[in-house]
Amino acid sequence: MNKVGGTLQNEILKEFIARGTYIFPPRPSLRLVVDIIDFCKDKVARMNTINFSGYHVREAGANAVQEVAYCLSSAIAYIEEVLKRGVNFDDFGPRLAFHLIVGLDFFEEIAKIRAARRLWRRLRRNGSAPRTRGP
Repeated sequence: MNKVGGTLQNEILKEFIARGTYIFPPRPSLRLVVDIIDFCKDKVARMNTINFSGYHVREAGANAVQEVAYCLSSAIAYIEEVLKRGVNFDDFGPRLAFHLIVGLDFFEEIAKIRAARRLWRRLRRNGSAPRTRGP
């Protein structure tokens, strides 16, 4: 499986928030995604194991600030669950992905993406989110 790669869009918690569609309740859904992250870190090394999606929340009516807030808080929730299993952040962190909408307000979207990157970096630096290699 070392040739398989891609990005999974399995951020199940967004289904509860944005669409109201789900198969399992939140706790088992979270466990399922964490199982995937844990499995892929050793068995499918080229797979981006989760795509934190603010896009769907925005489509459901959130503004740009709410979209970023949801996306980052969701990322923290999943990461905390993986870390509870004793998995080292550097073993899965570099393969996390974020999916934000890019709407028609050009300058707002640029500012939103820049702010999201700065917030994520600040969270990592202050210990609210695990540190990764890189900036």
